[in-house]
Parts: sequence; C-alpha cells; structure tokens
Amino acid sequence: MRFLVGVVLSCLAFGAATGPVRADDVAALAQKFGAMPVVETISLAPDASKIAFTSVVEAGTILFVADVVTGGPPRRIMTFARTEGTIDGCQ
Repeated sequence: MRFLVGVVLSCLAFGAATGPVRADDVAALAQKFGAMPVVETISLAPDASKIAFTSVVEAGTILFVADVVTGGPPRRIMTFARTEGTIDGCQ
C-alpha cells in the first residue's frame, strides 16, 4: 500500500513541478488522450502483495503481474493475440 501511495504522490509532485502546458504540447496531449489506455484492467491480490493488470497493444492483450512488496519491473505472464481473443479482466 505504501508503494501505491508513493507512486501517486510522485505523479502529483511531477505534475506540479512541470508548470503550465505550452501551446505546442496541446496537440501531443490531445493525441495521447485519444490513444488506447496503457492499463485496461487492474486487480490487487487479496494480501495486497501483487497487482495484476492487462495492457492493450496493437497485436493484442498482455497480462502482467507486479510485486508490490519487492518492487522491480512487472513480469509478463501471458499474451493473447487479437486473433486468439482478449483478456476481459483480472480477478
């Protein structure tokens, strides 16, 4: 839980430190706003030690697991090509 709070506070601090948005950044921000989400679904393990999330890419859907306790990069668990189907959620 402390990890998640740290991530949120870091994001808020970064956003506050960047200042106002320049006019030339508006087009880039608008394009990102309309882009596919990086994280589509997310679920916290019952003991709050891991987070599972799906990410949609052009080729399909990827399921990742991140260890909240030890940290480190998320591990790719499985990938579904668009032709094989989709992952509808994390439970």
